[in-house]
Amino acid sequence: MGNGDKSEDLVKHHNQMVKDSKEKGKYYRSLHKKVLESVTEVSDIDAVIEQDDEAHQLFPTLNLYHPINEFEPFLESLGLSQTQSTSLVPQDLIALSDDQVLLDNYQVLCDYGFPMSKIGMMYMEANEIFKYEL
Repeated sequence: MGNGDKSEDLVKHHNQMVKDSKEKGKYYRSLHKKVLESVTEVSDIDAVIEQDDEAHQLFPTLNLYHPINEFEPFLESLGLSQTQSTSLVPQDLIALSDDQVLLDNYQVLCDYGFPMSKIGMMYMEANEIFKYEL
C-alpha cells in the first residue's frame, strides 16, 4: 500500500465523516420541526415561522448549538456498530482533534497497513493501544 493509497483512504474517511455529520444535522432539524408541530398543533410549521419573526423566542431550545460528537462516525467507519461504539465514545470530548494521541496512534496503525476493520476491533478490545504517547 503506497502513500497515495493511504492519503486516498484518509480523504475518503474524512468525506464520509462529513457526510455523516450533515445527515445527522438534517435529522436534528427535522426532529426540531416535529417537536414544534407537536406542541403548537400546527401542521405547517414552516408557514408559522415565516409569518412570525420572533418564533425563535418562543422556543429558545431550538437555537441551541448541538455539536455532533466526531467519535461516533469515526468509530463506525472503523467497522464498529453503533451499539458497540456507544460505550467507547469519550464523554468529555467532542472533536477528534481533541485527542491527538488517539489520532497519532491511529495514523501509525494505518501507516503499518492495518485495515480499518482491524483497527476498530483493536479499539474495542484493547483501546489502551490508542492512549500510548509516541
